[in-house]
Amino acid sequence: MKVTITGTGSEMQGVARLEDGRAVFVPFALPGEEVEIAVTKLKDRFALAKLERVLTQSSCRTQPDCPYYGVCGGCQTRHMTYESALELKREKVLAALRRLGGLENPEVLPTLPSPGVNGYRNKAEFACADGRIGVYKEGSSEVVDIDACLLQPDSVNRLIGLIRPRMNGLALSGVVTRVNSAGEIMLIFCTPKRSERLSRLAGELMSLDGDIKSVYACEMPPQPAHALDGECVHLAGLKQLDETICGLRFSVSPKSFFQINRPAAERLYDTALAFARLGPDDTVCDLYCGTGTISLCAAKHCKSVTGIELVPEAIGDAHKNAEANGMAQKTVFHCADAARAYPPLSRRQSFGAVFVDPPRKGLDRAVIDALLSSPTPRLIYVSCDPATLARDIKLLTQSGTYRFIKAQPVDMFPGTSHVETVVLMSRKDT
Repeated sequence: MKVTITGTGSEMQGVARLEDGRAVFVPFALPGEEVEIAVTKLKDRFALAKLERVLTQSSCRTQPDCPYYGVCGGCQTRHMTYESALELKREKVLAALRRLGGLENPEVLPTLPSPGVNGYRNKAEFACADGRIGVYKEGSSEVVDIDACLLQPDSVNRLIGLIRPRMNGLALSGVVTRVNSAGEIMLIFCTPKRSERLSRLAGELMSLDGDIKSVYACEMPPQPAHALDGECVHLAGLKQLDETICGLRFSVSPKSFFQINRPAAERLYDTALAFARLGPDDTVCDLYCGTGTISLCAAKHCKSVTGIELVPEAIGDAHKNAEANGMAQKTVFHCADAARAYPPLSRRQSFGAVFVDPPRKGLDRAVIDALLSSPTPRLIYVSCDPATLARDIKLLTQSGTYRFIKAQPVDMFPGTSHVETVVLMSRKDT
C-alpha cells in the first residue's frame, strides 16, 4: 500500500497513518516521503511495516555508506544526511518533553554534533560463532561476518582481520576491544573457559600489531547478561590503559565505564558544567557518578564534590582517578544505592548544584522525593533516554518545586537513533 510519512518514531523509523487511523512504523522511511510498504505486524493501536519502495524522495535522503546497513541493527540513520539526523534527534527530545513531560513550549537547543561521525567508538563488542566474527543480524542471534564497522577506528577493524583466521578451534563467544586516544588497544576474549591457547594467541597478536597493549580473557557464565558478564583474567601486557577527558587522566580496565565517544563526551561535560555555573565556594553532589568523570570535572571549579555510585568497581576507579588527578581532598565517593544514600545525605547537607546521570530507567522515585524535599538551586540532569527524562521532569516540575530552563541534546552516537540530553532545572524560588 502507499502511505505518506509524516513523522519519526523513537528509533528514527518513519511514521505514517493507515486508513483506519492506526500509526504504522516504517524503518528507513523519512518525513515527507510517499512510500510503498508491506505491513508485517498489525496490533490494536499500531502497525509495523517494511519499506518496499520510495515513490517521492526526501531531500534529506542519502545513500548509506555501509554494506551491512539494514542487516546489522547497530545503526539507524545512515540513510539520511547528518544534518537531518541532528534535527530529528532534537525533535525526538522536544516531542518527549511535550508529550510525556507536560511542558508546553520547552526550550530545546539545536543538537550539538559529534566531532567525528565515523571511527568514534572507543569500545566495541563483536560476536563470534562458527568461525565468523562480526555483529548480530537485526532481530536474531545469527552472527554476520563483517570486514569492517564504520563506527570503529581502523586499528580495531584491522585487529578483527587478524583474529578471524586464528580463531578456529577456540571457544570464543565474542571479542571486546577498548581503544584510548593514544591508539592503544585493550583486547578481551569472551570465552566459556580460558585456555593456554588463548594466552599464546595473545602473545602472537601483540607481536603482529604494536597497538595491542593489553589482553584479557573474560570467563563467561552459561547465560551471560552482557558481553563482559564474567571474571576478567589478565593474559598479557598492561593491566589498564590511560585515557584523558577534559584535561583529566583516567584509568580504563576491561569493565570500567567510560564514555564511548570521548570528543563528544567532552562537549557534553562542558555543557553540564556551563549549566551548573559553579563557583569556588559551591558544594556539589553527583548522583550515579560512575568512575567520577563529572565529579572530577566539577571539582576543578568548586569547593567539594560528593559522588554516589552503586557499582563497587566504579567507585574503586573513582577513588583512583581522584588520586591520579590530585583531587582526593576535594572529593568524597560513596558506594551506595542513590535511592537509599541521597535522601539522608540531602537532609544533612545542602548543595549548590546536583548532577544526576542515571541509567536508562531514569531516576528512582526516592531520589525524586529527596530532590523535592530538599531542592538544590541548580539541578543538571544528564539523560540517555528522552522518555524517562521527560517522565522525571514532569514529576520534578508538577509540584511547583522546580522549573525547567532548557535542554541541550548532544549527538554522542552518530549513525544511531540514540541521543544524550543535558537539562538545566532550577529551584522555583531562585
